[in-house]
Amino acid sequence: MKKIYLLLMAMLMATAINAQTTGYNRLKNVSTGHYANLASSGSFAPNADKESANGLAGTIAYMAFADNQVTQLRMQGLDVINVAIPMMKALVLTTIDEEQFISMRTTMVEMIKKQMSGAMGSMVARMMEDYTYEEFLEWFDKIDTNLYFEKVEKGDGYRLFMVTPDFPLNGGTFNDYLIEKANQFMKAYTGTLQEKADEYLVGDLEGLRPMAYVFISHMRFGNRMYLTEQTGEYALNFGFANKEDVAKAKSIWDFELVDNDTNYFGLTPQVVDAEGNYYTSFVADFPITLAEGMKAYYVTDEMEPAESQVKWQAIESESIPGLTPVIIQLKGSSASDNKVQLPENEPDALYLDGNQLLPVANDLGFLLGRTLEEPDPNIYVLDVKEGKVCLASNMEQTMKSNTVYLYLDETRKGENTSSYLFLVDKVTGITEVAAQTKGSNVFYDLQGRRVSHPSKGIYIVNGKKVAY
Repeated sequence: MKKIYLLLMAMLMATAINAQTTGYNRLKNVSTGHYANLASSGSFAPNADKESANGLAGTIAYMAFADNQVTQLRMQGLDVINVAIPMMKALVLTTIDEEQFISMRTTMVEMIKKQMSGAMGSMVARMMEDYTYEEFLEWFDKIDTNLYFEKVEKGDGYRLFMVTPDFPLNGGTFNDYLIEKANQFMKAYTGTLQEKADEYLVGDLEGLRPMAYVFISHMRFGNRMYLTEQTGEYALNFGFANKEDVAKAKSIWDFELVDNDTNYFGLTPQVVDAEGNYYTSFVADFPITLAEGMKAYYVTDEMEPAESQVKWQAIESESIPGLTPVIIQLKGSSASDNKVQLPENEPDALYLDGNQLLPVANDLGFLLGRTLEEPDPNIYVLDVKEGKVCLASNMEQTMKSNTVYLYLDETRKGENTSSYLFLVDKVTGITEVAAQTKGSNVFYDLQGRRVSHPSKGIYIVNGKKVAY
């Protein structure tokens, strides 16, 4: 009866884990409270605190789980498990040649000689010198590219790890050698090797401790590489470690589902116009549902750059699918004012006829920030000029992740194109701030007839459409 109860509890726990974590999550380091943030091609780092994470799309990952395995982890359009890790493995196998391998091996031998003294250090160094390029390729090709997780024994959180094969070495394996030597070192002890491992590790056998340390790590964890936050650095890394060092290296993580409460996602304004309206440009690999009081726009292909304007069109739907570049009018000045929901299912695609907005992305199409060699005046980004929202010629080298831009090459710009382009309504060609009073202006209706006493509506004044 007790066994059946324990089995049912285990099944319930597994179901609870999947139910609580599958969906849009943030990956939080339990020890430091930092959230992993994928913001640029060279920066996947736990560098976001709770407040900033709520406004960063780079902290959000779609995660799915099966048993003790993470089956999907997608961030910024990058499928980490099914695409990125296998791609990196293939890259190593196809780009590291024998000369590079020999250089790496030489570095490893020198490190072994420094860390392991005496005859043991010399022996291991000689073994590593005999390690061939072919053996390295054989080992690397067998690396398991899956990502696994396990619940910590005490407290909250999980460890994330990958599993590597043992090193082929001199016709056997490195682990075979370690087992043989460790048994020789410990034959004076009574009891099993596992029971005496910690006792031996703190012993005084100079030159043998590093060997025993590596062996014990392999014996306990089956060549696991744990995801850790590096001490003193905002960086993530997979590395070998025993459980004590895993804890010290900040390798316990929690999966936090994104909700509309404390773990929300909100949009942060980029600009504010003279009337106090907040705007941001936005794109993500996940869908969002706008709250009441927000409005999304796209830029159409009806442009008049010589007249310093481009036309935008309001999007009627509140649901914005993933990978849709838009400009959004917001409600307030902070992410907490502009909470959006992340629907479980991708909404229907929007037909945005001729949308000219482009997502900031790297060469592989992932939604990561870019650093240009020099500012590109053909790139127009969200800005405010003369108190009005516009797209202004980019004067910065850095383009932030999850933002959008308009690109106008020389053939589209024309000779008289301004360095900034006001956003005007597609239907009327009127900016929201182009209101006029009667004064001494002469008003004409849209049929060209003069109007002596204009009422509220749209008129032509001095050759331009205005709202009165």
